[in-house]
Amino acid sequence: MFKAGIKYAPPVSLVHTPGAEWTFQPHDTLYEVLASNVFEHYENYDKGIIDKSFIPAYFYFGGAGTGKSRHASEFAHSIQKAITLHPEHALYDELAQRLKTALVFHVSLENGTPLTDDE
Repeated sequence: MFKAGIKYAPPVSLVHTPGAEWTFQPHDTLYEVLASNVFEHYENYDKGIIDKSFIPAYFYFGGAGTGKSRHASEFAHSIQKAITLHPEHALYDELAQRLKTALVFHVSLENGTPLTDDE
């Protein structure tokens, strides 16, 4: 199906309201929590420990208007920023480089919205 590979396209924001233009204001502890968990995840990956018990799935739960889509849109950037809290980590340089080139997929399953032909 993708013999020539997948053509890169930057992710489209999940937020389609004026709020998409607002400055992102994360909780005070968000970056520290993300950093510790992402480093733990990457340490396991680096050791070849890829069992589902050691690789987290990141979910957003909440009602309408609670910021799920905004947090999802900011997630890749938030992880990149979070790991900068610990540049002394042995895997920091390697992980930072990988995150710069990571593929990000935004998929909305809201309101019965189907994928388009381009997606």
